[in-house]
Amino acid sequence: SLGKKVKATEIKPGYTFQKKYKLVDETVFTSKQTIEEYDYGKAYRLTFTIPQGTQVVAHTIKTLDENKIEVTFEDTIISSIPAQKFRNLTGASAKKKQMKQFLEMVEAEILVH
Repeated sequence: SLGKKVKATEIKPGYTFQKKYKLVDETVFTSKQTIEEYDYGKAYRLTFTIPQGTQVVAHTIKTLDENKIEVTFEDTIISSIPAQKFRNLTGASAKKKQMKQFLEMVEAEILVH
């Protein structure tokens, strides 16, 4: 399924596909990716292989009231390699800050309209 266009109706839990990536050192690798959870507009969880292990990216969106939502975001690497475990620790605060800025931009855009 490399390079294949995917229809929205095909996206569901258990859907597996492959994607090619080029690393900074020009190494190319193929990642096996699996959608673990998918509920449009509410939840998404993707697990994919990386050279040193597995990465999980997920989010959930919960409506709190007519003006508020709660977004939970996860980006985790599962690996036995110490450098990858360290990346999880050091990258967590940077990812949180980046996601907070993104959500603030989205909120500002929504409130303007």
